[in-house]
Amino acid sequence: MKKILSLFTIIFTLFFFVSCSSDYKMTIVGPSGAPSIAVAQLAKESEDYEFNLGVDPTLLQSYFVNNSVDAIIAPINLGSKMYTNNQNYVLASILTWGNLFFASQQEFTLSDLNNKDVIFFGENTINMAVVNYILSQNDITPNITYLGSTSLTQTELLNSNSIVLIAEPALSVAKTKKEIFSISVQEEFKKLTNIEGFPQAGLFIRQETITNHKSKVDKFITEVEASANKTITDLELVAQYSEELSLGGKKEILLNAIPNCSIKFTKANDTKDILNTFVNISAIKPFFGVLEDGFYY
Repeated sequence: MKKILSLFTIIFTLFFFVSCSSDYKMTIVGPSGAPSIAVAQLAKESEDYEFNLGVDPTLLQSYFVNNSVDAIIAPINLGSKMYTNNQNYVLASILTWGNLFFASQQEFTLSDLNNKDVIFFGENTINMAVVNYILSQNDITPNITYLGSTSLTQTELLNSNSIVLIAEPALSVAKTKKEIFSISVQEEFKKLTNIEGFPQAGLFIRQETITNHKSKVDKFITEVEASANKTITDLELVAQYSEELSLGGKKEILLNAIPNCSIKFTKANDTKDILNTFVNISAIKPFFGVLEDGFYY
């Protein structure tokens, strides 16, 4: 009888934990723009997750520190620095590979940035690591004013003749309102390194959630991959969803912008060599934390 009760207890306990895990609703935060467009289809169609995709980019660090959500969409270098500090979150995948442009209402060349007052966003992020590398390799030293987001540099672009740093889809939105000239940061980076794009933003998963709800996490990552692939296989649907989620503009604008967002889901373990090569560029290395094996899910 005791054996039967013991077996019943084990079965009940296992059922309880499996049931709790399957019912667990993961919380995900991310900024508006290209990285969150990668999960637009999942955010709109699934009720299994709670998404907040309008987070101010300057607040992302606090989520890593507070350890309060299950997943964070954030710049790769921010996630690596936070892992170095507290190991709360690990990298599950890279989502975007560069969507940056220098832009102005005036025609310009890259050399025109030298000794020029320019307006950039993303201080101390992977975006600026790449931009600084391009500028230094071309012996260009601008006078930089930093703003908190690409939406703010978009405002400056539309209201002045300044050269700004801007990201898609904000650039495509601006082009519907004014004549805009632009230079691709990705193309300038490729000229110097022969690297097609750069690991820009990724999906980070909380260690505690992996421990307690691993099957749920694995299912979520698989669904994020499928959602990211939809940006290629069903662009119209993703553009519609992205408009409804306020991730970057109207559908007709996003149809042009999303292909320039370099959205490509790549699993963490498949990015080790790419990230190590990238981080070993001397101008970029200081922006990163330690990339040890534990950083990759």
